[in-house]
Amino acid sequence: MHDIGKKFTKQFSNYKGEPTDIAHYYNHMNVSAYDAMFYLKDKGYNDDDILNICNLIQWHMQPFFIETDKAKNKFIRLVGQEFYDRLMILHQSDMDAK
Repeated sequence: MHDIGKKFTKQFSNYKGEPTDIAHYYNHMNVSAYDAMFYLKDKGYNDDDILNICNLIQWHMQPFFIETDKAKNKFIRLVGQEFYDRLMILHQSDMDAK
């Protein structure tokens, strides 16, 4: 579900609006989290589970931007170790699936 927003954000231009040969999916994580919220509600998930899942979806691209230990530690201070550990499980699963 973390990538369900890609079909709505796919574009063949870079962040400057210049045409490219490859697809970009800018902010797909935001659209994915938003759509997942309604899907999960329809499937009967409780509010706490929906918030936890959507939070993971919202942040699932962040590990790609953490390049230093300092950045990692800052992110952990922001979200907490438990959330970071769960996010890294999702990240590793995403990488293994490719």
